[in-house]
Amino acid sequence: MNNHQSEIRRKIPEKLKQAWTENLVGSSDPVIEAAMTLAWWSEMEEARDRHKVFARQADFHRDLWVQASLRAVQSGDIDFFRRVAEAYEQEQREPRHVRVLYFAQQAYIELYKDPDIEPEEITKLDVRRLAKRLWAFHRLKTSGRISGDFMREFKDNRERLVDAEIRHLPEQRWQDIWKRPEFCELKEATRGKKPNSGRVIVD
Repeated sequence: MNNHQSEIRRKIPEKLKQAWTENLVGSSDPVIEAAMTLAWWSEMEEARDRHKVFARQADFHRDLWVQASLRAVQSGDIDFFRRVAEAYEQEQREPRHVRVLYFAQQAYIELYKDPDIEPEEITKLDVRRLAKRLWAFHRLKTSGRISGDFMREFKDNRERLVDAEIRHLPEQRWQDIWKRPEFCELKEATRGKKPNSGRVIVD
């Protein structure tokens, strides 16, 4: 994508942006939000020395955790900390950023921002196909079987690796994902229509 195209990438809808943010921070549930605050605080503390932005983020999440802890203590909800520990352990076992919902939201965001694709033409099939590719690429990269950035088409042996990994992804109930409000604008694919085929680059 050239510089001119990148300058006119669309701003994603607030509903989609908010859903993506809430999925990452768990703000719909105070216990999960507190657990995610701990997770982000820990990650930012480890990166504090690399860049000032990490230090600011660490301080921000530390303050959020202190506030949540004080509210629990002041309200007498001592069990709060046990529930947070359980939610934190669950997050460690299955981080939100490696679950199918994250990749579905990320795929929709990337497709929506692409100036070569009309938003009203994006289908559930488009989102599902790109989400699976993003998910497969992430699994390959974290396992060390692939490197570099993600692109819609690789034109080398990485393409075969991604296609093979897609076949090993866990089964998902996509109909449950489409019921979420951020996907309500998506339509069904027209039979015989080729999916959107621009190029998407993700770090």
